[in-house]
Amino acid sequence: MRGARLLRLKGLVRIAEAPERPAAIHAIQHVVHPPEWLEAWPSADRRSRIMLIGQGIPRHFPARLLAAIEAEVAEETARQAT
Repeated sequence: MRGARLLRLKGLVRIAEAPERPAAIHAIQHVVHPPEWLEAWPSADRRSRIMLIGQGIPRHFPARLLAAIEAEVAEETARQAT
C-alpha cells in the first residue's frame, strides 16, 4: 500500500509453527523477498522485531498494519481449529 515510500524493512519474526527458527524478512519499496529461515536465534531474545525506514508514512501505519495481520492470523487459526 505504501510501497514507493518504504525505503527498507527488515526483521526477525517468530512464527508459532517453528518458534526455534526465526524467519528473516526483507523488503525494499515494492520488492518483498521471500522469508529466509535461520537455523537458530542470534541470542536468547526470541521476540519478533521489525525495523522500518520510510518516507512520508504516517506514524500509526506500522502498528495498524501489524494489528491487521495479527487479527487475520487469529481468525484463520480459529477457523482451522473448527
